[in-house]
Amino acid sequence: MPHIVTIARGLPAADRDDYLYVIGLVAICSGELGEVPDDPPGDIADAYRNALPEALTILAVTPVTPEHVQITTRYSG
Repeated sequence: MPHIVTIARGLPAADRDDYLYVIGLVAICSGELGEVPDDPPGDIADAYRNALPEALTILAVTPVTPEHVQITTRYSG
């Protein structure tokens, strides 16, 4: 996830949506906030722990794009 955050940070705000969605999906599927497996090296674990707060900051400064319409996120099940 840290690499995806880096990519999202470098993009114009209007082009970040898909990357932020993926980051959110990874975060949801990863367990508790800041949780990483016990076996990665410390620097990798630190990168993952720091990536989510940075992603939230990117999300906070990313305006909603006018192309987004309600039908895009409507649940169809």
